[in-house]
Amino acid sequence: IENGKYYSHFKAIGKICSKLPFPWNMGSIITILPKFTYKYIAANRYHWFGKQDNCRIPSQEEKQWFLD
Repeated sequence: IENGKYYSHFKAIGKICSKLPFPWNMGSIITILPKFTYKYIAANRYHWFGKQDNCRIPSQEEKQWFLD
């Protein structure tokens, strides 16, 4: 949610990427993809990349990238 407007799917990812420093802000170009592309990727991601039974705990160095 930004300025009272709700974003989802690729629009949300694009908004997040646009706030990040270079080169990550280049990910905002994802907003040009149609919504069905997002749904296709979401439906197949476990088939392509696998699924973990548990989440990885970030290292001490990685914790700086998370909000408290």
